[in-house]
This record gives sequence, structure tokens and C-alpha cells, in this order.
Amino acid sequence: MTKIKSDNRGFTGLEAAIVLIAFVVVAAVFTYVIFGVKGQDINPPVTRVTEPAAPSIQVIGNVYGYGTGTPGSMEINRIQLNVGLAPKASSLDLTKMIIVVSQPDVATITQLTYAGSLSTSTFTVEEAGTTNELRTLSGQTQGTVLIELPANLKANGKINIELRPPGSQTLSFSRATDATIYSTQILS
Repeated sequence: MTKIKSDNRGFTGLEAAIVLIAFVVVAAVFTYVIFGVKGQDINPPVTRVTEPAAPSIQVIGNVYGYGTGTPGSMEINRIQLNVGLAPKASSLDLTKMIIVVSQPDVATITQLTYAGSLSTSTFTVEEAGTTNELRTLSGQTQGTVLIELPANLKANGKINIELRPPGSQTLSFSRATDATIYSTQILS
């Protein structure tokens, strides 16, 4: 009978290889879990969807120009527009509002402040449909803004107006005159 010799050297190398592979796999899984979770925020920051701020004031209806001079050579010297609060806007102190008027054709920019009397450096606001001074715009109240232009607006002229209410976004708009100016007309 032959005797079978057992040699454990090969078996020990195989065991070492299996243990090494097991350590590498465990380390890889552990690293993936640690860095995978760390790369993701468990509590991501709360993001709010916000809409761009809208002006608290809006122009209601048309913008009117009032002409001065003789027929055929009239120029607009006064602007009238009605304003009201935008939906969901809170009351607005008109005495703190600033109006900027610019006329590109004559290169003038004028900053107007609220006053009880109209001039080329001030504007007035009356409660729409009356001659009562309006200092605060609230609820459904509408105000009629009157602006005396520092430089008359000529035929085919352009005017830019910015309403800057306190604590709100500016409302900007442009209007132009027609080729013929009348004593009262809608600016387009």
C-alpha cells in the first residue's frame, strides 16, 4: 500500500488569496457606503420656489397727454395716468413714491417727488374721479397721477416713465406721441 502524503503549502496559499479578496471586497463595499452617503445630503436644504418680485402698483387704463400751443404746433406738457394696487399688494404710501421721467429725444431725466401742488419737479395724485388729494393707495382705490413735464413732448416723441414705490419693484413703461398732437390724446 502506498502512503498518501499531505502537503498543506498549496492549500495555505489558496486560503490567503480568498482572505485577501474578501478583505478587498469588504473594503470596497465599506468605502462605497461611506463615500456614497457622505456625497449625498441626508437632509438636503429646503429650497423654495419664488416668483420674481412684482411691482405693488399698476397702471390702470390709458396714459393721456395734454397738449399746449396752437393747433398744428402743439406739444404735450402734462401726463395723466391712473394707478391702483396690484393684486395681493398691501397699502402704499404715495408720498414716498418717486417718479422718474426721461425723454430720449431731448436727453432729459427728471426725478419727481410727491407734493400737494403740481410743478416740473413734483407730481400729484388725486383720488380717481375727484379732485381730492390721495396720499395712500389701499384696497380697490385708484389714484390719478398728474405729471408736469420739464420739457414739452413733441410730435413723434418718446417718453419713459418709472414709478418707484417704496419697498417695491419699479414699474417702467414707455409711451410715444403721434405725428399730430391734440389738446388731449392717448399716448401709445
